[in-house]
Amino acid sequence: MLSRITAALACLIAICAGVALCAPPATAQTSLGIVSTPVQLTACPALPQNTSFDASMTCFSANISNCPNTDEIGIIYGVSTPAGQLGGTIVMLSGDGGAYLPESFEEYIPASVSVPTYEKYTGYLGSQLPAQMPYQVIEAVWGVLSGTPPNTTFTGEDWEYTNTQSGNNALSIINAACRPATFLNWVRNGNCNPICSVGGGIWAGSQGQTGTFGMCAHVNSGGAGAAANSLAWYNAGAAGAPQWGSGYLDKVVMENGPVFSDIEQGCEMTNGVNSQTTTICNQTPPPHQNYSWEPGCASSTWPQGSAGTNYSLEYNDGDQSNVSEWTQDVTSISYPACGSTNPHSTSGSSLNATWYNQSIVCLSSEGCTLTQQPSLGYYQNTAMSGWLCQNVLPGPKPQNNSAPEGQLFFYQFQNPSQVLSVNAVSNCPSVEAIEGGNVSYGGNSYGPGSSPPKASAEAIVLDMTQGSSSCFAMGRLRAQQ
Repeated sequence: MLSRITAALACLIAICAGVALCAPPATAQTSLGIVSTPVQLTACPALPQNTSFDASMTCFSANISNCPNTDEIGIIYGVSTPAGQLGGTIVMLSGDGGAYLPESFEEYIPASVSVPTYEKYTGYLGSQLPAQMPYQVIEAVWGVLSGTPPNTTFTGEDWEYTNTQSGNNALSIINAACRPATFLNWVRNGNCNPICSVGGGIWAGSQGQTGTFGMCAHVNSGGAGAAANSLAWYNAGAAGAPQWGSGYLDKVVMENGPVFSDIEQGCEMTNGVNSQTTTICNQTPPPHQNYSWEPGCASSTWPQGSAGTNYSLEYNDGDQSNVSEWTQDVTSISYPACGSTNPHSTSGSSLNATWYNQSIVCLSSEGCTLTQQPSLGYYQNTAMSGWLCQNVLPGPKPQNNSAPEGQLFFYQFQNPSQVLSVNAVSNCPSVEAIEGGNVSYGGNSYGPGSSPPKASAEAIVLDMTQGSSSCFAMGRLRAQQ
């Protein structure tokens, strides 16, 4: 881990010393694809794991194509646009391959949210004036429908897998991330038809209202990986006025990730062991741990010094199998699998390089051989919030690597002007169960035992919708560029 933080730490020292050693982050130039003309569905389909779209939504199906070196993929999305002056649009993307919507999303969307044992609070669709305007909400899953309405069946497709149509593309999560980046840009700007216009998508800014609006994303785990790739490799966080394919996200709230920050450190094996670790937001670690502090940690409650945890970066609990399928030819014995599924004792430098070249934080200074480099360091007009499990209560499954992988991404933003918060959620009842843990936000406590009883999800709603870094406020800031 120490080798991967050298460049960022040098940058931080330069900033503190007032020396201009760190050049502005390069702008990635990766191409976007095309979203087909959407087809409105008679009803929103049932989804895997007994999940569903919010009841208020109207659903559509479409395909995303023309992403370089990536097969076409299907997408089903639901849209709910409440009455009243809108604050903006919030797109919600879920974890794993993105083929289902977690039940936890229902703790954010409804106008009035009721979580057992907690006070009611206003969700994204609701209005709590003057501090909170209602937001248009879009939920999306990756996959296709078969059959004749109303007897249709949904089959999920992992957005991270480039060969969803049995193509012969090189496997690359960065290339595959063109799909969610294309959709996010399309929501705000539409397709080039043939002119690449700005603001012509289905978002709040095209609903016939005057004023300014935010275009934002609330993403979880693998969905956080999709959004972070969009920021780093597909210009979503570019500064300045919005343009087609550039600066199309004003705020991103990331739960449990992004999980693809450094795929190599999550997968590599040496003599049968993955020994890659990092602390999170630890400014004074003991000698055997690494410095891991970014300006966004300043308001968080991560334990410091020897009380800080050294988190394992290894993919586990089945995640390693998914990452293997998305990043390498698992049918070939010459490519050992990721992490603890590795049948060989050592993954080897060639495969390690392949994994690193698919990582969000793929830096030439650390061995990345891609021609382009990610845009990291400072998103002047895009706010980010990370919500990570500080610890998981004892149970049948160990804590996974979503929190430390998230830290590897957030650590790249050493510019103190970056609008960023990295929030510690303690006592998550199970893996990635942010909504069931405890968190301190805005001087208030949320989660089990809080008084008055406030759900942790309410803190995340407030993060997205209120204050100077809300979705609306960041959209207004970009509109002033």
